[in-house]
Amino acid sequence: MDRIAIIGCGGSGKSRLARSLGGLLAITAVHLDGLYYDQDWNPLDQEQFATLQRDLVTAPRWIFDGNYASSLAVRLQAADTVIFLDLPGWTCLRESRGAGSATEAASTRRSASTIGSPGTSSATSWATAVRWPRVSGG
Repeated sequence: MDRIAIIGCGGSGKSRLARSLGGLLAITAVHLDGLYYDQDWNPLDQEQFATLQRDLVTAPRWIFDGNYASSLAVRLQAADTVIFLDLPGWTCLRESRGAGSATEAASTRRSASTIGSPGTSSATSWATAVRWPRVSGG
């Protein structure tokens, strides 16, 4: 597990899992909300957002959390592991009420360039981890 994409509903625990795995694997987690929004929650242009991810996925090790369907293929094509968090809808709704902070988004932006470091870990019981085959081409 060197290139990990974590996806799932809002409030499913993507960011929490990314931070935990990042700590265990010694890899800085990149929260896509932190890349997409500035400190005033203004969104990045879609092409700039995709280009930024294309640059970041060239690193040897990373963890991305977030969905963003418009650029999902960028992460999935480079990932060796995809974790899909499949929790009941009521759990996600409950957790979403307190989710998302501008502080976390800002710290993600600052740390996105530090992706990569060795380590080991395992998936949790409420997630489905898939060893993702690398796909060549576009």
